[in-house]
Amino acid sequence: MLQKQRLMQFAALCCVAVMALSAHAEEGKSTEFMRFVAEGDNGGTLESAIVRYCNVDGVAIDLVGAVHVADKEYFEKLNERFVGYDAVLYEMVKPEGTGVPQKGMQSNSPVSGFQRMLKNILELDFQLDTIDYTPANFVHADLTAEQFQQLQQDRGESLLALMLRAILNDIQRPRANGASPLTLQDLLAAAGAPDRGRQLKLLLAPQFQDMEAMVAGFGDASGESVIITERNKAAMGVLKDQLAQGKQNIAVFYGAAHFPDMEVRLKELGFEPASTEWMIAWDMRKEKSDHPEEEKPVEQDTQPQYERI
Repeated sequence: MLQKQRLMQFAALCCVAVMALSAHAEEGKSTEFMRFVAEGDNGGTLESAIVRYCNVDGVAIDLVGAVHVADKEYFEKLNERFVGYDAVLYEMVKPEGTGVPQKGMQSNSPVSGFQRMLKNILELDFQLDTIDYTPANFVHADLTAEQFQQLQQDRGESLLALMLRAILNDIQRPRANGASPLTLQDLLAAAGAPDRGRQLKLLLAPQFQDMEAMVAGFGDASGESVIITERNKAAMGVLKDQLAQGKQNIAVFYGAAHFPDMEVRLKELGFEPASTEWMIAWDMRKEKSDHPEEEKPVEQDTQPQYERI
């Protein structure tokens, strides 16, 4: 049993390595949604953005980048923040008629299974175990499992084919800032370290900040895919419904890889970036303060916001 568990963990690490090796910086990005902040010998942090968009009527929409496996504190802070929104639009491809997600719910999805395995390997928490989806302001804004499967069938898509397409596209790209390739030897060395979780996160975090570049390669000749484009269309449809109901302060809680496309769609609706706030998803620093008031302050990059007319 122990040998089988180790083999499964090794397979997961190999899968992460394949994804990381194909992730490169995408030139010309207008907005950054995830970043790794190195702090020398002290480690660093993987941070996810909350980017606010406003229109001339003062309506605010926050794109809240979801890191699906992260520190428990990250999810707890999101739970506190979500209380203040008129609506929180969330992603989840689930069967038609499925009720509100409950903490700790299990799924037969291979993606969910991989995420849970990754959570264990990296010694993190899983989104579905910690985020509270039960408040009345939470609104499902995604395809159903049946819609997703039908659209993939219509397009002739599969997850494996998408991964291979993205890898082949990204192999031709230069690496960001001349970064050295991540090798399987690096991953195995980190996996054998006494502080395995922290060492693996330090290896993978710089790759995660460029994951949207790999996901962008999922698109076909037209640049579209079910996993990104069609799901974003569904989310935007729900967003328009919420705006029509008069909601003024809305969060869209989705994986950061969806946001470059969503940003384009928001601009088409008359929304422009107003501010960016960064939240720490993975804290890999050696020294952490025991006093929250002494922790690294949240950074904000603020641009002029529209005033309510």
